[in-house]
Amino acid sequence: MVREKIHDFLVKDLKLELNLDKTKITNAREDVAHFLGTDISITPLDNRPLRLVSRGNSTYRMRSNTRPLLMAPIKKLVNKLTEKGFARAGGNPTRSARFLHFENHQIVNHFKQIWLGLSLYYSFADNYGSLGRIHYILKYSCVLTLASKLKLKTAKKVFTKFGTDLSIRDRDNHIIATFPQASLTKPKKFNLTKISDIHPIARLEKLARATFRSKSALSNPCTVFGSLENIEMHHVRRAALKRFQQSHKIGLHD
Repeated sequence: MVREKIHDFLVKDLKLELNLDKTKITNAREDVAHFLGTDISITPLDNRPLRLVSRGNSTYRMRSNTRPLLMAPIKKLVNKLTEKGFARAGGNPTRSARFLHFENHQIVNHFKQIWLGLSLYYSFADNYGSLGRIHYILKYSCVLTLASKLKLKTAKKVFTKFGTDLSIRDRDNHIIATFPQASLTKPKKFNLTKISDIHPIARLEKLARATFRSKSALSNPCTVFGSLENIEMHHVRRAALKRFQQSHKIGLHD
């Protein structure tokens, strides 16, 4: 079989391993091959567009040459977003409860980071415009998360507060986070330097369970004394216990 011959060539000539269990031979005109997060197929003969070709004094109608199609697996991406809590069954956006306790700018930047990673990875995709559904799910999940966190109740009130680009500002009125509407026109150039080497589904899996470190919190004044020096972070219950023990002169033991 072709697969075994390829396996032998890779092992003997190139000293490379091929996992036969994960390798299959597919008729690209009849089926779809999924490779590196991309659905690969070839335009069926009957679906090739017709074109006019002139030869001498005669004009013929001929079908265009077939070519490979590289497609972003929209359905798989929607299912993964649903699995990770960004959408309900059917792909309807919903709030992501695990981000409710973080700062507004952290939430917006994180959701946008997920979108940018996917859109950059699939900048080559023939169905790039279909990623609009992914953008919609992520942006509205972000909006609904902010609505729940700020008790604004509706997405409309979030847009009224932060604008259509979800512009989050700091105390000096500087924009520190945005999630603007994306252009869904396929990029003319495919820039490899911008593409993550992580499989897009694996990257989405990683970002979906990411947590924010406490570094930004340590740059803020102490919530008890207002000091900016020698800031330490403690679990709320632990800190309360420590103050209680100190006020009653009780030893603190781990």
